[in-house]
Amino acid sequence: MTNQDLDTRFLALIATGAAVTAAELQKFTETDETKVVDNTLKRLRTKDLISFNKEAKRWGATEAGVKQVNESKLSAPAGEGVEVSEGTNNAEAADAGAVTQENNMEKQQESAEASVGDIDAAIKSAKEKKGTKPAKQETEAKRPRLTDEEKKARDEQRAKERAEAKAKRDEVRAAKKKEKDLAKQPAHMSKVTKAAERLPELDETARHLFNEATINLSASDLAALAAHIQHFNRTKATERALNQKVGEGDTVKVISGDPRYIGKTGEVTKAQRIRCYVNVDPSKKPIYLFTSDVEVIKAAPVKAVANG
Repeated sequence: MTNQDLDTRFLALIATGAAVTAAELQKFTETDETKVVDNTLKRLRTKDLISFNKEAKRWGATEAGVKQVNESKLSAPAGEGVEVSEGTNNAEAADAGAVTQENNMEKQQESAEASVGDIDAAIKSAKEKKGTKPAKQETEAKRPRLTDEEKKARDEQRAKERAEAKAKRDEVRAAKKKEKDLAKQPAHMSKVTKAAERLPELDETARHLFNEATINLSASDLAALAAHIQHFNRTKATERALNQKVGEGDTVKVISGDPRYIGKTGEVTKAQRIRCYVNVDPSKKPIYLFTSDVEVIKAAPVKAVANG
């Protein structure tokens, strides 16, 4: 079969609707090669006699193709099982082609209906499987219905548990707040604490007297006692300042003045009439004190004076 014969046959088949897909057109060729069908469709499409509908996935004749078929009075070739004798005219051939087209369309419709039916059956079966549960699972999934008394007891139990949990939270919160309040001191108490840290240490006798006084005496008696002790220390310091002489190189003990240095010993690096410098810490500068604030522990050796 020549290319022209194939073009004429394919155009008639597509125009009449007897065959509109490559698979259907393959049946009307004398070969099983799909290349023959592809080349024929390509030629017809190049001549703008047919076009392909992508959505419907089928070939259709253009206006030029339909016009050519009508002008040449072409008819669709006989379908499968239809033989056309040499004496058959075009009208009979057209009738045979129409019958074939009708049969093909009926077959396609039946196939489509069968496919739709299969899909519906599959969907229905899937829904039934999804909605079906084994009897054991259904029994376990359903909760037993509670009576009014059981519901009331359940609600009371839940309320009790909530109240206990709230009380526990409040207790923990109160304990934390109390601990925080104790740790936090007012500003003036912070200053008092820092001042206490700078006080000198007491020996055992002095600590015993201090504890006895603070426990047994009232606030007014403690204030009076502190004033008497302060006055006594001032008197003794004055007496020492009048009679005591401090010289350079003497080892002294701090007995009054800055509480940070009371009780410490050091060497006098420079002595004046009523003032002196004492080195209590070699890594720091000497401290500046009154001579009455120190007590001579060991006097420096007297230097020999050379005779002229």
